[in-house]
Amino acid sequence: ASSMCFVVESAIDELAVLVGQDPFAFRRALIAQSADPADVRMLKVMDEAKRLIDAQPLPVGSARGFAISEAFGSKAAIFAGGRL
Repeated sequence: ASSMCFVVESAIDELAVLVGQDPFAFRRALIAQSADPADVRMLKVMDEAKRLIDAQPLPVGSARGFAISEAFGSKAAIFAGGRL
């Protein structure tokens, strides 16, 4: 499941770049089109993760990545950071 998540999330990043959108905003807009309660929960998870990560300044020379995943009824939003 984790390798499939990596493939899907990488493709979404590439699509966001192709249309000139922020990858987080692109994902959020796609999910926001759904009325499925599971997707509404995913939006809440994403928004809370973004709120927490935005509270931490990004050091110069660093970058952040974002991914979402769903497995076995659980939702996860993951931010990863590293130096360039």
